[in-house]
Amino acid sequence: MKRRLRAPSPAFVLSLLALFVALGGTTYAAATLPKNSVGTKQLKKNAVTSVKIKKGAITASKINTAGLTVPSALQATNATHATSAGSAPPIGSAGGALTGSYPSPTIAAASAPTGLVANPATGTDPCTGLAPQSGIYCGISSAHWSDGIYGGDGVQFWRDRLGDVHIRGEAHYSTTFSSGCGCALFFLPPGYRPKVLQSFPVATGQSAGSFASGTALLVVYPADFTAGPSSSGAVALYDSGVTGTEVFIGDVEFRTDA
Repeated sequence: MKRRLRAPSPAFVLSLLALFVALGGTTYAAATLPKNSVGTKQLKKNAVTSVKIKKGAITASKINTAGLTVPSALQATNATHATSAGSAPPIGSAGGALTGSYPSPTIAAASAPTGLVANPATGTDPCTGLAPQSGIYCGISSAHWSDGIYGGDGVQFWRDRLGDVHIRGEAHYSTTFSSGCGCALFFLPPGYRPKVLQSFPVATGQSAGSFASGTALLVVYPADFTAGPSSSGAVALYDSGVTGTEVFIGDVEFRTDA
């Protein structure tokens, strides 16, 4: 006996149709989204990456520059200059112990020596009183110092590049200085005077080829000589056992800061 299939009821057909529409409608909607229908709420965090951005799509009008630091062309140029400046040689005029200009300065020459001024040979000694003159030969007309007979430049003083003070030369006394002479030769100007008493052996005699025996010292008094302020800065000859007319100072050197 054959069974006869029954036709589906209208209600069943409508229910199946509703199911197909529900299942397929989402796919259809996703594939055919209307223009401008996706907003910020539909985008997941970090969903838009750099590879998803079309080249040239972001223009200046699309960028909010508030709080955005963008190096300008001038800043880039300055950065380049700053980098190159680190390895660039120095330029400009040299100073201090150097002379000339960078990048090839040379060592500056030492200060030119200062020669002593001639004694006026009067009845007044320029080296006496509370304020003795500096840089001048001491003495009066009957007994005074002058440039040495054998040393053409006489006595000179100067400061070298390291700050040391030098005294050199030969001085002649107009009469014979006696044994035990404490004869002031000249006074150094302020700034050239040592802090402590300085003494140096020197040669004395009648001529360059005939030195006398004995102990001769060149004594340089300090800037603040408490035992006799009027002697501050004096350069004097002390000879304990000989007489003569010439003193020969090779080159004595001392500092003023120690």
